[in-house]
Amino acid sequence: MHKALVYNSVSLFKWIDNLEYITFNFSGSSYTITREHCPLNKNIEQKINDNEFVSDRMKLFETN
Repeated sequence: MHKALVYNSVSLFKWIDNLEYITFNFSGSSYTITREHCPLNKNIEQKINDNEFVSDRMKLFETN
């Protein structure tokens, strides 16, 4: 799930110029990230399978 959150966040911020934040809601929890905290990295496809990269990026999400 964390890989999907990071990948989808980067993708959405790249595609939608005026998107300022994203909140993903799941039963029991939600994850929010802002554009300024999102790692808009050109090589996300190569790094998304690196568990340490994903773990570090998940620290940028606010959880509720």
